[in-house]
Amino acid sequence: MKIFNSYFKSSIILHLIFVGFLFSLSACDKAVEETKTETLYVKFVNDSASVATITSIMVQAMGKAGDAGTPSGDWSGNVIEKNQTIAPGEFVFFTLEIPNLHWVRYRLGVDNGSGQELLLHEQSNYQEMNLPITHWGGDERTASTTVLKSLTTGNYYTSGYSDWAGIN
Repeated sequence: MKIFNSYFKSSIILHLIFVGFLFSLSACDKAVEETKTETLYVKFVNDSASVATITSIMVQAMGKAGDAGTPSGDWSGNVIEKNQTIAPGEFVFFTLEIPNLHWVRYRLGVDNGSGQELLLHEQSNYQEMNLPITHWGGDERTASTTVLKSLTTGNYYTSGYSDWAGIN
C-alpha cells in the first residue's frame, strides 16, 4: 500500500507540473499588442524669408502617410496658444493627436499688416495646397513654411514648406 500511495502522490505531482507547463506555454501564444503613440510633438517654424507673421494654424486629418489622402473630419481650431504668433524666423511648439504613420494637412492665418488676421484660404482665387505634417520616423517633428505676398494680386501664399522627423 505504501508503494501505491507513493506512486499515486508522485503521479499527481508530475501531472500538476505537466499541466502548469502547458499553461505557461499557452500564454506565449497570445499576441502582444504594440503600443502606438498617437501624440506628435511639433516644432513649427515660420521661415526667416516670410513676409507675414503667422497668427493661426488649423489642421485636418488626411489618413495614412504616403497616401494621397482623403480628409477625414473637420478642420481643427487654432493649434497654437491663444494670443501667440510666429513672426518670420521664429517658431512655436505644439502637440497634435495623430496616429503613428498618418498625416494631417494645415492651413494658415496671418497678420495682414494692420493687426487683423487674414486666413489664406479665404482670399479670392487662392490655390490651397496640402501642406503636410506627418507622424512618421518618430514622435517629434519639425515643420517649416514660407509665407510671401504676390505683387500682382496682393494675396498672401505659401511659397515653400518642409516637414521632417526630429526637432531641429
